Amino acid sequence: MFLRLSTSKRLRREWSRFALYMAIGAFTLPPLATPVGAQGSLDRFTGAWIGAQNWKTDTPSPYAREGQNVSVLIGNVGNELGGTMTPFLGFAEGVRFTDVRISGNQLRATGVIRPPQSPPNPDEWKDSVLATFVFTIDKGELVGTANLTMGNVPWLRLEYRLRRP
Repeated sequence: MFLRLSTSKRLRREWSRFALYMAIGAFTLPPLATPVGAQGSLDRFTGAWIGAQNWKTDTPSPYAREGQNVSVLIGNVGNELGGTMTPFLGFAEGVRFTDVRISGNQLRATGVIRPPQSPPNPDEWKDSVLATFVFTIDKGELVGTANLTMGNVPWLRLEYRLRRP
């Protein structure tokens, strides 16, 4: 059920791409809305997480796989907090967390399906997708939801249950 290590060329290529996006994203993420002085709250959420993405909608995509394995990296660099999730909706580039905030015991973020430093393209359908994430820590697991809109129209709901590797 959880992500397994493999020596396949495709998986190594995807992990390399993911590492590159994280390295680039570390320098291009938006400022943190919550002061870094709340270090205890930040430490609970930062780091690597693995687990499953489940579709919670009446009409899932025909390509939807229940329990799709995902990896999440949430990082704090200076006064910035951000992260990525791969894969996302089956796309290897995943989703990049932007506008990350910690409010009480919740981490809230919006996400875009586009590599860092890629300008929005109005002709690309993925650029009209906005994901709103809400995560909490429950018994050592990162549990949350993502509500997706396309344009301003509600589209999909996803649920997550992640653990540290």
